[in-house]
Amino acid sequence: MRKKTFLAIAFASGLLNSPNPAASQNVSKPTEPVSKNNSNLTDSVIQQIADNARLKPEMRAFYLLQMASRYLGGQDKTAVEAQFKSIATITTSGVTFDRRNRTWEGNLKSFADYVSEDRSIIQRNEKPGATPDLMSIPNQDLALADTAIQKALSQLDQVTEKFATWNIYYIASRLFQKMDNVEGTQKCDKILEEAFHSCEVSSTVSEDQVKAAVSILNSMANGFVPVRIWDRTIEGDDSTLQQQQIKSITENDFEASEKLKQRAATITDRLPATADLRRRTHRDLVFWYTKFGKSQMALKEKQVLFELVGIKDDRILYPQPEGCGSVVWWVIREKGITSYDCGMG
Repeated sequence: MRKKTFLAIAFASGLLNSPNPAASQNVSKPTEPVSKNNSNLTDSVIQQIADNARLKPEMRAFYLLQMASRYLGGQDKTAVEAQFKSIATITTSGVTFDRRNRTWEGNLKSFADYVSEDRSIIQRNEKPGATPDLMSIPNQDLALADTAIQKALSQLDQVTEKFATWNIYYIASRLFQKMDNVEGTQKCDKILEEAFHSCEVSSTVSEDQVKAAVSILNSMANGFVPVRIWDRTIEGDDSTLQQQQIKSITENDFEASEKLKQRAATITDRLPATADLRRRTHRDLVFWYTKFGKSQMALKEKQVLFELVGIKDDRILYPQPEGCGSVVWWVIREKGITSYDCGMG
């Protein structure tokens, strides 16, 4: 079984647990440089972003990791600096994100999915050791990428939100992995495993912690099976490209992805039955299993959802129109009956 499958199963089964798992509020953080080859090279734009008090620390970390990703993608120092100069010198407290992902969490989640599905990382898992794409990157740019990651992680001492903190550790882990930085990858992965485990056993787990853990586990799962479920998914609407992707997925990849998704579902089951995240997780699994022809598993997840909602009707699998372009979940709207209480007359 390939190395990437082993790593996913290890995460899914909790094999990486520390002997004394820390509570999520006290998850350990790396306090020393994790790269033995870090030259402590400081780039002016990297430093400006790291020091920019106009940005929240989690946003500073986000942009620093994006810089690292650009360097590892083969862009040279001049090109990367030009892209991030406006962020480094921003003098307002607000930042406009990509319109395709208008929320902060949406951008962070998209970045996590991107590094999960980075083929150069996946191929490196299958064939350990430096690969030509990494060897072609100048040492200076590798050092800059390492510096950007280190400075991103150093921001996390000031961040309390788990969704941001844990996603940033996950992104950093994947970028370290791309650099063949085993020590950095292992330290970040250990922090994440402690976080996942705390969500499974802590008596005081919060919805913020659950949302963060589930987001990362699903990103990891997407690395094996890059098939997403959309809100308005309808049976039979798969694109030709997605159908081809599904056919090319191996049984090992499917099982690795399934273990991660089921671990995420188990964590959401610690939330109340009324929690939207818990319901959405099981709802999405209905469609996910359906895409792979796993009808019995799809039916099982549907029954779980019906019990949570208290309605046994396939229509609750889809959002219902609420008027003015909005939708509502977990209710059945009879045909022709829609609420228009949006305050717009």
